[in-house]
Amino acid sequence: MKSVILYTHKLNKFGGIETFIFNFCKRMAPLIDLRFVFYSGDQEAIIRLSDYCSCIRYEQQKLEAETVILASAWGNSPESTCTAKKFIQMVHADYDAYIRNWNFTYKPGIKTTHHIAVGQHVKTSFESITGLTIDKVIYNLLDTYCPEPKTESNILRLITLSRIAREKGFERMLKFCQLLSKHKVAYTWDVWGSGGTGWAQRTISTFSNYPIKFRGITYEPQKEINKADYLVQLSDTEGMPYCIQEALQALTPVITTNYPSVHELVKDGENGYILDMELSNFDIEKLQKIPKLQEYKEKSTEADWLEIL
Repeated sequence: MKSVILYTHKLNKFGGIETFIFNFCKRMAPLIDLRFVFYSGDQEAIIRLSDYCSCIRYEQQKLEAETVILASAWGNSPESTCTAKKFIQMVHADYDAYIRNWNFTYKPGIKTTHHIAVGQHVKTSFESITGLTIDKVIYNLLDTYCPEPKTESNILRLITLSRIAREKGFERMLKFCQLLSKHKVAYTWDVWGSGGTGWAQRTISTFSNYPIKFRGITYEPQKEINKADYLVQLSDTEGMPYCIQEALQALTPVITTNYPSVHELVKDGENGYILDMELSNFDIEKLQKIPKLQEYKEKSTEADWLEIL
């Protein structure tokens, strides 16, 4: 059985990297000898992960495995005290957008042997910006879930799962609310996600006149998404958004913005609608024609991971 360490510098309570880590551990732990190693982390999140594999706080101790997977490029790395044949760096983001918006510069670790991207656009962007090679594209593994039959409603039911951050399109969401109100659409909108910053709290207050509720954090995203008519994700940029894959798995169409990677998941009019960044193509008659989704097939499985491991 392959010996694997999955490492992250910081495990937050909620986020895309955290979802990747949780789903990887849940689905891969029965197939490999897996240890999750972290420098710091949310206690509740670590306890959840401990149901599937051993969780070890990194304190510069010596570690050994056949493969080390670095879940994120942020923070410190355990390379100096880790011995392994393969060091795999995960690439989750659109690196072109990261350079333009956050001046992020990627520097591979001294022991890095492989790079894995979570989508084709992520691969193209990373290779163009860094001059390095992506060894394999493995789309995000999803949690196991069987969707319930959809129920009918006279009210448009919307849901968003996201960090409450500027790049996640919350100012655009406010404009979306205004457009719905202008067309006298009856709707509800549940937002699941964390928002502890001052910007987040100020932003939440701007929605006080609209039927939008900030619910906090859920560990059953597909269950909540399945109740909605649409998942709405109006981000400035995304690498390979988990929430959209979870929505399609829950047979819920999406309304999203036109960042490059979205076209790997959404076909306009078939499983959702793609809006431009200014929402100038907002069409309420079109959006009220809610697509009916069929079974969603994951783009990658455990077999893709076992092949490279």
